[in-house]
Amino acid sequence: MVMSYNGLEIRVGFQDTDHSGRVYFLNYAKWMDIEIVEFFRYLGFNFRSNKETKLKRKIFQGTFVIGECCFRINAPSKFDDIVIAVSKVVEIKPKTVKIETEVIDKRRRIVLAVGTFTFIWVKGEKSARIPVEVINSLESSRDAVK
Repeated sequence: MVMSYNGLEIRVGFQDTDHSGRVYFLNYAKWMDIEIVEFFRYLGFNFRSNKETKLKRKIFQGTFVIGECCFRINAPSKFDDIVIAVSKVVEIKPKTVKIETEVIDKRRRIVLAVGTFTFIWVKGEKSARIPVEVINSLESSRDAVK
């Protein structure tokens, strides 16, 4: 049985807005980053240190680091809006995984922003191949996201 993943719900605070009353653009990236960590937790990942990653009960040497991120704001949001950030795996390569995150206005049901983050698997200071078990977990996550 696969449980569905519904993302992270966030209420926009006053501190999230700029002088125009809209959400300051970098907050979308911050929310996406927080959501991706929650998404990894949902999949069973625990980033124990900068050297080890635990997946369910197994410990792997190495971890993910952000190699690239890009996001686009499609519509504004403002103080007290409730937004939902939800992530999904969109590409897996031997050393990288690309995750796409959407920030959606809960009431209006529109995509406010969308971003992609490319994570590189590293061991120490160098990139390395992602362990097969990690790839399998990421691939199986595609069924969990609604």
